[in-house]
Amino acid sequence: MKLDKSSGVRVVSELAAEMRQAIVVLAGERSWSETRPRWLERAARRAGISYRTARALFYCEPHEPRASVVERVRQAAEQATRKVEAAKHDPEIADLVARIARAEERLGQIDPEFFLPHVEGLRAATRPAGQRENGSGGTHEPRRHIGKD
Repeated sequence: MKLDKSSGVRVVSELAAEMRQAIVVLAGERSWSETRPRWLERAARRAGISYRTARALFYCEPHEPRASVVERVRQAAEQATRKVEAAKHDPEIADLVARIARAEERLGQIDPEFFLPHVEGLRAATRPAGQRENGSGGTHEPRRHIGKD
């Protein structure tokens, strides 16, 4: 990673970008109650690397990772991607996703406002690992402040 002094923009190598994306895939979906360190720990466990190394890869810290680390992360990410792809083609999974979609629809018809948290939870359960609703990395809405305005 380099900093272009004239524009203040960070320049990230292809390898750094690839490793960051692999860490995101390995960590999977981050629940609303999960902290980023716990999320990164999960990626580190799945890749067989240390938390510190996973953190450095995620934040594109200025160092070149060892070849053994790159290979471990690549292999683990490829394996995780294959599992997700295999699950997509599993008829039982497809049936379960269809049943969840019907439940979402019914709850939305009964009382959309009351069942909104349940419907969002069902949607999150059927979303593939590593996919986000928005670019922030989380799947929940911003906090709303209750009280005096």
